[in-house]
Amino acid sequence: MVSAHRWHTSLSRKNRRILMRKMLDLHLAVGAGVLLGALSTFASAANFSIPAQPLHSALKIWSDQSGQQIFATRTITENKTSHAVNGEFDDAEALQQLLRDSLLNYKVLPGELFVITEQATISARAHDEDSYGLEEVLITARRRSENIQNTPIAVSAFTHEKLQRYGFDELNDIAHSVPNLTFVPSPPISGNSSASAVFLRGIGQLDFTINVDPGVGTYVDGVYLARSVGSNLDLLDLERIEVLRGPQGTLFGRNTTGGAVRLISKTPEKQASADIALTLGSDRRSDLKVVLNQPINEQLYTKVSLLSRNRDGYVTDGSGADLGDDDSNSLRWQWLWQPDDNFDARLIFDWNRDRENGSPNTPLNLFSRGQVPDRINLAPYGEAKLAGCRPETLNSSLACFGPAWLQHSRSKTASEFPARSDNDVYGTSLTLTKTSPWGTLKSITAWRELESDFQRDSDHTPFQLFATINQQQQRQFSQEFQILGNSADEQRRWVAGLYYFKESADELTQVFLPDSQGRLTQGQFDNDAENSNRAIYGEMTIDLSEKLHLTLGGRYTAERKRYASFQYFSDANTPDTPTEILVNEPGTTQRFEEFTSRLTVSMDLSERTTAYATYSEGFKSGGFNARHLGQSPDLEAVPYEPEYVRQFEGGLKYTHPNQKIRLNAAAFNSRYKDIQISTNPDFTHNATITQNAAEAEISGVETEFTLIPIQAWRIEGHISYLNARYQHLDDDVSIASSNEFAWIPEWSASIATSYTWTFDNNARLMAQISGSYRSGTEGTAENEADVRQDSYALANSNISYWSPADIWSLSMSVENITDQHYLLSANQNRAIGYAEGVYDRGRRWNLKIARHF
Repeated sequence: MVSAHRWHTSLSRKNRRILMRKMLDLHLAVGAGVLLGALSTFASAANFSIPAQPLHSALKIWSDQSGQQIFATRTITENKTSHAVNGEFDDAEALQQLLRDSLLNYKVLPGELFVITEQATISARAHDEDSYGLEEVLITARRRSENIQNTPIAVSAFTHEKLQRYGFDELNDIAHSVPNLTFVPSPPISGNSSASAVFLRGIGQLDFTINVDPGVGTYVDGVYLARSVGSNLDLLDLERIEVLRGPQGTLFGRNTTGGAVRLISKTPEKQASADIALTLGSDRRSDLKVVLNQPINEQLYTKVSLLSRNRDGYVTDGSGADLGDDDSNSLRWQWLWQPDDNFDARLIFDWNRDRENGSPNTPLNLFSRGQVPDRINLAPYGEAKLAGCRPETLNSSLACFGPAWLQHSRSKTASEFPARSDNDVYGTSLTLTKTSPWGTLKSITAWRELESDFQRDSDHTPFQLFATINQQQQRQFSQEFQILGNSADEQRRWVAGLYYFKESADELTQVFLPDSQGRLTQGQFDNDAENSNRAIYGEMTIDLSEKLHLTLGGRYTAERKRYASFQYFSDANTPDTPTEILVNEPGTTQRFEEFTSRLTVSMDLSERTTAYATYSEGFKSGGFNARHLGQSPDLEAVPYEPEYVRQFEGGLKYTHPNQKIRLNAAAFNSRYKDIQISTNPDFTHNATITQNAAEAEISGVETEFTLIPIQAWRIEGHISYLNARYQHLDDDVSIASSNEFAWIPEWSASIATSYTWTFDNNARLMAQISGSYRSGTEGTAENEADVRQDSYALANSNISYWSPADIWSLSMSVENITDQHYLLSANQNRAIGYAEGVYDRGRRWNLKIARHF
């Protein structure tokens, strides 16, 4: 709350009661909207002298100079800057000038109390046909609060209301609604149901090991998540999600060449409240969410958010276990301390625990001949050979490993090796924000830990052909300092920062497969990594004229990666006695330094139309490969190099003057050097590693649109095109230059239409139907036919009811209405003898009831 000697302490008890009731009414009206418009002022003209500065400070000066009482929550003024006010104005005129472009409004309550409020969508019941329109969406993609339509970058935003409208529960749910975004949940190579591979504009990373950085960064409340395991997050009490497309080489954490996905949670509120929601659905789904908000006093507030998710799996293995189940619990506990108007501290603790049966992998094909299948089918001591397998029955007998074991079902696998996915992820962060007339200083300190234990059987038979057990532990610490400000004439706005990151991780992988004579062996891959990253960055926007703006940014990064590894094979009966050493690396280090830049020119073609052109650079450091099935050269770790990207982008953002049409479009060309891809080369005996594929070019076009044809009817969606091609491949990369990129559709689109009925008692009923389309994709860089996914289209529906004042709500959703069967992820390794994949669960329904107290 913005308070001063005149702002709060002088309020009468009556005015305080009125204020609390009004603030509660405003809170309950979020999503339904409130009427806009100027309110009359009671003050006569006065002489104002208020320079441009952080908005909450400017409001305090306005209160002093006008003699009026004012009330504003700290949340809605955070990261906003006022306009300068100099000269003689009425109190209301001066306040309107301060609030210009801030997307804030004000009301005058009885007792001449000015209350600052957020602008909102007009209710669908408004009598004036021209009064309804699209809501304003605020984002912080450039570290300061801005209208998404005025921000010259390609970004998609999901507000809390939009997430509710679509019924999204997990982060990967948003993938079909964002241009050129692909989520690959539960990559088969891991078997971990909490892992996720994210691709933006054709760039991502399928591997999950501790040595490989994601191609798209995930940030939760400003904190970077370094590992893909544990990154498939539940959407628990979020304010919004922002998806930034393209290289984020200047402002965000560690460099990410594909883009960034930011999750921003709701802050504790000043009114005590509670929300409880129960979701029931197909496959015996039972979810419970509880959010408790409790102010301790006028300066300290706390919020606890809890989520429990439970659902049966949809794939049954040979021992009767159901794979793909949900059994997780999450907690987020926040404390917000605001001792005065110029400082706040926000402490967040989060925890997530999964105890699940593993990814719902099923066999797509099984090969009876190959490097490893020959060992079990034909070698003297091969398990299948001893069971009676003969060359003439390789493809027909269950005594042999091969296609006879295919279940020809998307819900069954013959594997009897126990699959599981156990994950414990927890962390804490402290964000300190100090504002003053010269700018805002922010500190983000964070610590996170990951413990994960997961295993899978890739051969999908009772034979012991190929199975893996993985144990990961990771700890990370990060510290970031940011400073934001603007010049007195508001012609220059800038942000600068320092960033430090350090992590230590260890990973033990056990691999079971036969040796050349058919005897079962056990591989022990013990890997340790220590990584650190230091960066300094800055970005400035200069108003060259009233309509022309120039943004310059840069980031210097220094990164160090240290790696140690001992990998060997042994007889399965004596696992601690090596029979073949693959890697014996006591310790090696790589260092990387890079400067990446960004230049944007934007022009306001009209009050509601912005055009921009951007040149940006991205950099992702190299590392070491943690996986070998044969001896590495000189028993040393095999490194891979950094990847670099230069991107040219042009975009247009348009909002119709009547606020009923919004259209955003972007076209881009990205040129990659030493692009990192996952392959299964011969020189690692077909183990999956990361290689630099030399040069690649990715071009694309993206459009997003929102329409409100008539009151209460909303249409929104996107269309995107992507053309990704290798320009040149290094000699040791075994794929063809004509190959398609893995998991990148050429075309994708979505559309959703909803209609909301508002009744006389202010209850609301909303019905939405949505659809999406994706063209065919390749499952691997090698483009094997067995893991290729043909084009497909999906349809979902949601109907929701909110009681008057949003006290309770009821919603019913159906996902994948037409029961499409499509691959979420897939992998193939012909030499080992398998192709496997994870199919979508299929048609499913859920019923959710929620109560607000």
